[in-house]
Amino acid sequence: MYLCDERVFGVFKKVGNDLSTPMPHYGFAGVKAGESWCLGGHSFVQAHLNGMAPQIFIHATHLKMLELIDLDTLKKYAIDL
Repeated sequence: MYLCDERVFGVFKKVGNDLSTPMPHYGFAGVKAGESWCLGGHSFVQAHLNGMAPQIFIHATHLKMLELIDLDTLKKYAIDL
């Protein structure tokens, strides 16, 4: 889980993952700044490598993330430690 903000919305919108725009025909109200959302592990790693990783709730992060990125790196982005 990660914390959404305007910077994060911009980053993911550029790669085709627009979370902030409502899509009522899918029952999706859009994510608002300050809300949390799930992010796939590979997307997080790519964002980290590009210097654009969002803050995360590390206690809601699946253990399998450690197969993709080390714990110390994840802790740098954690907002719930």
